[in-house]
Amino acid sequence: MRFTRNGLLTAALVVAALFIGSFVTERLPQPAQLLGETPFLHDGVVGAPVRLRTADVTVAQVQAAKRVELYGQVAESSGLWLVFDVVWAARGEASRLAGTSPVVVAADGRRFGGAQAVLATCGPAQPGLPVSCQLPFEVPADALEGARLLIPAEGNTRTNDDVADIDLGIDAATAARFADTDAHVALLTSTVVAG
Repeated sequence: MRFTRNGLLTAALVVAALFIGSFVTERLPQPAQLLGETPFLHDGVVGAPVRLRTADVTVAQVQAAKRVELYGQVAESSGLWLVFDVVWAARGEASRLAGTSPVVVAADGRRFGGAQAVLATCGPAQPGLPVSCQLPFEVPADALEGARLLIPAEGNTRTNDDVADIDLGIDAATAARFADTDAHVALLTSTVVAG
């Protein structure tokens, strides 16, 4: 077999093209990254409304308790319960905030929420008739300082949808005060907020 100059040049160009194609392909985002599971975060603070696709949500207050009660059932925590007073104002069509949807995220990235001993929901709310509710989350005391509350427009906090990212404003002093609580909170069910 005889190698010609043109044949060798063609082989070298094919190898170079394959190398460049492989290099570029490795650096392109994968389909899962494009279609993604990345939420659209909307920053907020306690007391201020955050506008989501399905509702405007406000965390009006944060309190801590050793025990929470809902419908006569009492749940005590080895850590503590963070209880959030929330106002859910539906936009466009009726919606609800399911108790398993929001998540408390500690400063170190640990997540607390989902199915717990006590689940409360907020809603259903009709447009123009916001509802208030209390949402409890069982967390360890070492997760308080710097914690945030993630509230999705619907579904969960990991999909590519609107998610309110609420800074709870819990500093070291507040975390210590919350950790020392022996409070009992009787959770309020969803009620329409008087306009």
